[in-house]
Amino acid sequence: MIDRCERQGVRARSASACHLCAREGRTVWSGLRDRLFGAPSTWHLRRCSACNLFWLDPRPVTEDIPKLYAGYYTRAGAMPQDEAWSVRWVGKAVLY
Repeated sequence: MIDRCERQGVRARSASACHLCAREGRTVWSGLRDRLFGAPSTWHLRRCSACNLFWLDPRPVTEDIPKLYAGYYTRAGAMPQDEAWSVRWVGKAVLY
């Protein structure tokens, strides 16, 4: 079953069973938000009592994971020009 997350059309599948051993997991945290990268929606973290694996529930559909981090960029990514200039300037100042 695929559910729609709250924003940006990110699809997710309910994942109550462990991905490794298929046993039912227990919710250890709920209502989690990605405060570091700002990925949309809220998530639950489950834990398997048999093998101790942790996983997200619902689990985002693989093809939609990039939508979760559309606003995130790496240093090699599309950084705004004025920020790129300041990063290079500070890097040179520190290294030389």
